[in-house]
Amino acid sequence: MGIWCASKRKRKAEMMQVNQAMSTSMMKFLNKTSTSTTTDLDEPNIKMDLNEGNLSNNISKYNEEMTKEVETKSDLETSPPINTFENKEITLYVNSNINNICDLEMHKQEIVLSEPLMSLDPGKWVFPLSGSQRHDLVQHGPQQMLEICDENYPLDNNKRHFSNFHYTRKLSNRETQHRRWLFFSNLQTQMIREGCCDWKHLSTILQRHEKSQEHMVCMIKWVEFDKRIKLGKKIDRENEKRICESQKHWYNLFKKLINVINFLASHNLSFRGHRESIKLDDSNNSGNFIDLLKLLSKYDHSLQNHFQLINEKKLAQHYLSHDIQNELIKLMSKKVIEEIIIKVKLVKYYAFMLDCTRDISRVEQMSIILRFCNTSTGDIEEHFIGFIAVDSTTGEHLTNIILHELKSNGLDIQDCRGQGFDNGANMVGINKGVKTRILNINPKAFFAPCGCHSWNLILVDAVKSSITAKTFFGFIQKIYLLFSKSSKRWDLIKDKLKLTLKSLSETRWESRIAAVKAILFQFDDIIDCINILKMQIVDAETLCDCEAILKEMLTFEFIVAIHVWYEILLRVNNISKIWQSVQVNLKMAVDSLNNFCNWIQEYRDIGFNKKNSKEEKMFSYEHTDEPMRMMKKSLESISKEDLYKHCCDLGTVLQEGEKSDIQSFELYKELQLIISNLPDFIKDAKQLIKYIIENNLQEIYPNVYITVRIMLIIPVSTASAER
Repeated sequence: MGIWCASKRKRKAEMMQVNQAMSTSMMKFLNKTSTSTTTDLDEPNIKMDLNEGNLSNNISKYNEEMTKEVETKSDLETSPPINTFENKEITLYVNSNINNICDLEMHKQEIVLSEPLMSLDPGKWVFPLSGSQRHDLVQHGPQQMLEICDENYPLDNNKRHFSNFHYTRKLSNRETQHRRWLFFSNLQTQMIREGCCDWKHLSTILQRHEKSQEHMVCMIKWVEFDKRIKLGKKIDRENEKRICESQKHWYNLFKKLINVINFLASHNLSFRGHRESIKLDDSNNSGNFIDLLKLLSKYDHSLQNHFQLINEKKLAQHYLSHDIQNELIKLMSKKVIEEIIIKVKLVKYYAFMLDCTRDISRVEQMSIILRFCNTSTGDIEEHFIGFIAVDSTTGEHLTNIILHELKSNGLDIQDCRGQGFDNGANMVGINKGVKTRILNINPKAFFAPCGCHSWNLILVDAVKSSITAKTFFGFIQKIYLLFSKSSKRWDLIKDKLKLTLKSLSETRWESRIAAVKAILFQFDDIIDCINILKMQIVDAETLCDCEAILKEMLTFEFIVAIHVWYEILLRVNNISKIWQSVQVNLKMAVDSLNNFCNWIQEYRDIGFNKKNSKEEKMFSYEHTDEPMRMMKKSLESISKEDLYKHCCDLGTVLQEGEKSDIQSFELYKELQLIISNLPDFIKDAKQLIKYIIENNLQEIYPNVYITVRIMLIIPVSTASAER
C-alpha cells in the first residue's frame, strides 16, 4: 500500500512539473529578446503595476523610457535605396496606412520599398524580429487561420488536434472575448514556435497564461505600439517620414526612367551618345536617354533636384549609367516576353516564323515571331520575341536554336501547328532543311512557303519571259535615270510634278507600281519637263536621250502598255499587301489568288477598253479578301459523303499516334449542325471564330472551334519576321 501511494505521489509530482513547464512555454514566443540594434525599436524592460489606478501612469512611464533609449537617426532624404538595384531585387507593395506614419497630409497608398512582409505562419519566423518586422506584425495584425475547420488541423501522436474553440475566451459572466494574440503554426504543428502542443490541457494552460503578469505587460505594449502607429506618434516619426520620402523619391525616379526607356525603345531610337555628361549646364550631345531626362527636368522639380545632387556630388549612386539602362531594358523585355508566353500557353496552339539577316557588324541575326489566335477576341496576333545571333545558317543549327528557344520559354513543340520562313534551301530543303527537321519531330507543324517570296519570284519570271515586258520596264527606268543623274534636272521635276519619279527594284514590286503610277498620272507634265530640258542642255548625248525618250513615250504601244501594266500591277500590289497582313489566313490567300487569275483571263478576253466596273470594285484593296460565295452556301453545296471524307482526312492529318486534336466523326456532326444555324453574314473563317467566341459556342462546336484556330494560325508570309 505504501509503495502504491508513493508511486501515486511521484506521478502527481511529475504531472505538476509538466503543467508548470507548459504554463511558461508560450513566453518563449511572447517574451522580448535582449538583443538590440540601432535600427530596431526595442522596448525597454519595464516592470508595471497592473492595478487599475496605476495603469495610465505605467504607460506614461513606459513611453518616457522608450524615448530615452532610441537614438536620432541620420538624415536619409538623399540616401540611395536600401536595396541596391544591381545586386538585389526590389520588392514593391502598396501600404495604405503609410500616410499615418509619415504625415497625415501625404498622399494615400504610398509605394513602399522594404523587405517583404512576414510570413503568416509563425513557425517560419526567424528570431529575433527586426524593428520593421515588428512594425509590420503590429500594423497588419495577427493572421489567424479561422477559416480552417477543426477536422483539418493535424493530429498529434495521441490523435488530438487544435480547435478553433480556443480562439474564444469565456468570461465569468458568460460573455466571450476573441483571443487575437493566439497563433497556430502549421509548420510546427503547434500554436506558436516552440509553443504549446498539449491539446488535452490547452484550455487550462491558456487561462493560466492570460492571467499572468507577463502576458498583460506584453498586451499593453502591443496596444500602445499599435496606437502610436495609427496616430503617427512613434518616437522615430521624423526618421520614418524621411525614409518614406526617400523611398517615394526613388520610386518616382525609376518610374520616369522606365517611361523614358519605353519611349526610346518603342520609337527605335538610340540611347547613348559619344560623350555622355549628366551636368545640366553641359550643352554637348549626351545621348537621347540623358538629354531627354535633362529636358524633363526643366518641368519636373524632383528630377531637377536629382541632377543637382549629382552635380554637387551628394549622391553616390544616381542610377543613370548605361549599366542601369541595359539592366532596365533587359527587365522590361523579360516582362514583355513573359506576358507573350502566358498568352501563347493559354491558347495552346501557335506557329512560329523565322528570318535571318546580317546586321551592320556582319553578325547573322535570326528574328523569331510567334503567331496565335486570341481565344478571347478571335483575332490573330503576331509577337516578336527577340533576335538571336547565329554562328551557322545550316538547317541543323537553326533547328537546334529554335527548339532551344521554345523550350527555354516553356513552349511545347508538339503544340506547334505552323512554321513559316523564306524559300532558302537551308530552310525548306527536303532532306536537311529546317522544315523537314521540325516535321520529323512534330508532323503537325504544317509548313507553308512564304507567299510574298513566291509571288515575287512568279512575277520576276513572268516579266523575264516576255521581251516586250522587259523593254517596257527598262524604258521606265531610263526615264528615271534621265532626271536623277543631275541635281538641276531633279529640281526641275520636283517643281513640276506632285509625284516624284521612282526607281525599279527587283525584290520590291511595290516600287514598280509606284514608278508606273508617277508616269501615268503625270504624263503631260513629264513631256513638258523633257521639252524644257531639251532647250536647256547643250550635251549632245543627253539631248539624244531626250529625243529618244520623247519619241517612245508618244507611241501608241507605250500608252497602251502603261495603262495595261498599271491595271495589272495595281492588283498584284494589293495581293502582296493583303498577304503581309497579320490577319490573313490560307483561305483568304487562296481566294485572292483565284480572283486575280479569273480577272487576268477576263481582262485578256475583254480588253482594257471594256473593263467591268463590278470587277473593278471587287478587286479593290478592301474587298480582295472576300470569297465569291458565302460560307453557308459553300458548306451546303458539299455532299454528305464528301464532307465526311474531308473530316476523316483532316482527322488523320491532325493525329499522331493515339493523340489527336479533333474527333473526325464529331467534327462531321458539328458541321452538319452549324450549317443550319450559321448566319448569312458569315463569309470566312475569321468571322466564324468570332461568331463562336462572341456567342459562347465553344462547348457546342469544340471540334470546329479547334479546327478553325489551327487553320488561322498557319502563316501565309514571313513579312512580320522580316520587319
